[in-house]
Parts: sequence; structure tokens; C-alpha cells
Amino acid sequence: MSTIINSQKIIQAEQTIRKIIHQPTPLVPSLIYNNLFYKQDFLQYTGSFKLRGASYKLLSLLSSQLTNNNHSINSNSINNNSINNNELNNNNNKKLTVVTASTGNHGYAIAYAAKQLNINAIIFVPENADISKIENIKRLLNHSTNNNLIKNGNNLNDNSKIIIFGNDCLDCELEAKRFAKENNLNYISPYNDYDIIIGQGTIAVEMNNQLNYFLNHSLQYNLQNTLKKDNNNKIKKDGKNLNFYISVGGGGLISGIAIYLKEIYKNCKIYGCQPQNSAVMYYSLLQNKILTNDEVKEEEETISDGTAGGIEENTITFKYCKDLIDEFILVSELEIKESLKFLVEKEKVLVEGAAAVALACYRKKMLLKQQQQQQEWMEGKKDGDDEGSDKDDEEYHIVVLCGRNISLDKLKDILMM
Repeated sequence: MSTIINSQKIIQAEQTIRKIIHQPTPLVPSLIYNNLFYKQDFLQYTGSFKLRGASYKLLSLLSSQLTNNNHSINSNSINNNSINNNELNNNNNKKLTVVTASTGNHGYAIAYAAKQLNINAIIFVPENADISKIENIKRLLNHSTNNNLIKNGNNLNDNSKIIIFGNDCLDCELEAKRFAKENNLNYISPYNDYDIIIGQGTIAVEMNNQLNYFLNHSLQYNLQNTLKKDNNNKIKKDGKNLNFYISVGGGGLISGIAIYLKEIYKNCKIYGCQPQNSAVMYYSLLQNKILTNDEVKEEEETISDGTAGGIEENTITFKYCKDLIDEFILVSELEIKESLKFLVEKEKVLVEGAAAVALACYRKKMLLKQQQQQQEWMEGKKDGDDEGSDKDDEEYHIVVLCGRNISLDKLKDILMM
């Protein structure tokens, strides 16, 4: 495929994957904060946004393999999601097998989409992956016992399996790539892949449509007094009153979303959200090169396992993050846990650490803004009249809640804080 990603390709991908993913996932106003919306992509069938990229990538591979084998394809087969591996089998072709590496959510998404499309999937998972995410993959692949797990093994059968390897997601990714190359199989990166980025970007198509709908119908729906009932309930043409908070690991999600949104709203703000304990992309961008884990100062364990660990050398997401992210916000483990607890207790939604990172960054940004305004008021730089307060009310904030796959033990610890 072409390496140029634009809004049109993302719109086409959104139409392509509709029959595999939960579409659209809700965009709902906060019960607590004014002008804050949550994009609830944790409601995907696999519990995270990763199903978008996985579905689009596998459909693209199937289409490509059929084309390369000179088999006729109905012109609408991709968009109607009607092709699957049975077409290859009926033409005496070897069943398509893919390999990937994941801390859990991407592997779960690949396994789910592969099952829908009758594709074999071999999932590499690091030893430090959340046990609940490994269990999700095992259940989906009908693996009821550890006998179906292969630890550091190389035997290849014509079925799906899980391979446990390494202590870090980057080590796991490198081994999966080696394995795929050695066995002449398709390797699917969790983020370093144009199709994956395009698939993840489909979340932005939904957000844009939903947000415009809410604002245009605010008088009818009132949104529990979240929005002001006046003519200012509109998105500015250049998007300067839109702020998006998106968690960053390898950068696939934020790259896809930002590519679409920055083309539609050139002045919207894209905030990259990372835990202080694992901010490889942030520190890499500061140094203008991709850093290894050893080069990143104080890389520690984080509750946000979905964004943790190193990133591939020469990953294509590096340039997208450099060009499209307006600001990075780093948050502590305590801030992440407090935001996760807040979401459960106040907003009545259950998410994982990586999703809570985005809300923690929004809350931190708002707190810093409030402190700055108070300081300016104390120094006499603002007269405190009502006219100035309307400006903030016209801004809209969207927090992407990217996943919900968290272990019960982690959740218990957080709720008992």
C-alpha cells in the first residue's frame, strides 16, 4: 500500500472494518467536568481500541494475498467485509498465518480479528504482561491450559498459539520479528505499520461525527448542563477550541488520530499522555532519536502496562509524533491511580491504567491552568470580570479511554487507596 496516510484513507478504513468492530463506540459527556467528553473505546469487543488496527491490517493482508495469487475479488468485498481465509483455502492456498507481539491488547485484537477471518495467529507476549490480558488471548484461542503455551519455543503448527518471551515488550517484538522472518510469515507490529495506524485513526472519524452531532443538538439534548445553551456551542472552523488527550506507547493510536484531526482542524490541540515511569517516546523526541530502555532515565514499572516499554528502531510513528503532537504531559503513578479510581467512583466506568493516563493528564493540565489563573489574578494581571470566563467555557476537551483490560488484583489495590 502507499505510505501516505491521509483523512480519506482513514475514512475508507472506517467503512471497511465496520462489520468486525463495535462501531461506533460512545462519546459521552463527563458527569463531573464541564465540556469534557469521553471516547469510550474500551467498549470494543476486545476491550480496547487495538481491534481497529488489527481488523484493517488483516483485511488488507487477505486482499493483498488474493490479488497476488491472481484470484478475482468482488470490488465491494473488502468494504463489505466478505472476504476471509476460506477463499484462499478454496483455491488450494496455504492458510494465512500472522505473527505479532503484544503486552496483551494488540495480541487479543489480532486473535479476535483472525478468528473472525479464519486466519492463524501466533501471539508473542512478554513475561511481564498483565495476566488478565494473557488469559483473554488464551480463552479466545480456546487455550484452557498452559500446555498450549510455548515458552521461548520455535515449533510451528498450522494453528494459533501464544509464545511467552522476554521481560520487555521491545525484546518480545524483536523475537517475534525474527520468528516471522525465519518461518516466512507476516509480522504485524503493534504500531510500526501503516495499516495499523490507519485503522487506529478510525476512532477520530467517529469522534468528529459524534462531537459535531452533540454540539449541533445541544439545545435539544441539554447534555445534563454540560454545554452552554448559546450560539457558541460550535467547533471553531480551525478546531482551535478542541483539545484531545491520547495515551502514547509506541504511538500508533495518537498518530492515526492526529493525522485525521490535524487535516480537518489544523489548530486543534493534540496532547500526548504518558506515565512518568515509562515515557520512551517523550524522551526520544527530546533527543530527536529513538532511545533504548537503558538510555531512558529512571524507566520503572507502571500501572499503565499498555503504554510501557521501548519502541522499535526507525518506527514510522516517531515522525508523526514529532510533527503532530502539540504537547506531552507526564503523570505519576499516584495521579494515574487516582484518575482510575475517579472514573470508577464518579464517572461509573471501569478502565485500565493506560486509559486512566489520558484522564490524569487532562486533570493535571486543568489544575496547572487554574493555578496559573489564580497567580495572574493575585498579580493583578486579570480583573476577574465575567467576560473573560466565557472563553474557557467555549473550549471542548476529549479524553480517549483506550482500554479496560485490568486484572482484579490491580483494581482491588487501587479502589482501596
